[in-house]
Amino acid sequence: MKWLVLVALCACQATSGGGDELGEAKATTHQFFDALGRGDCTTLGALVPAAAGSAACDKFIHEWREELQLSLVDIPDVRRDGRDKRAVIVTALVMRRGTQEKLMLRVTHDGGVWRLAL
Repeated sequence: MKWLVLVALCACQATSGGGDELGEAKATTHQFFDALGRGDCTTLGALVPAAAGSAACDKFIHEWREELQLSLVDIPDVRRDGRDKRAVIVTALVMRRGTQEKLMLRVTHDGGVWRLAL
């Protein structure tokens, strides 16, 4: 009997993996904005392939942090992208040049790695 309960619990956890992925996509978005605020090129390069390398990262930070003056306020919604099972759409409320705006980010999961598709 205990064995059946254990099997049932494992089956429930296996089917609820989608919620964990939504949480991981949200955490990745937080990690992105934290790295952007710190100017952390190592983390940004891992999360955003276009920001990999020192020159590309410097340009990315200049555009996103200094020109756009983006900072994260909140993440009110995270949902699967209906077009791609590996992707999640994260709706972020950001401050951009002093004005609060919605920013939709596409976060993909491929090969065990989460990345922002920017």
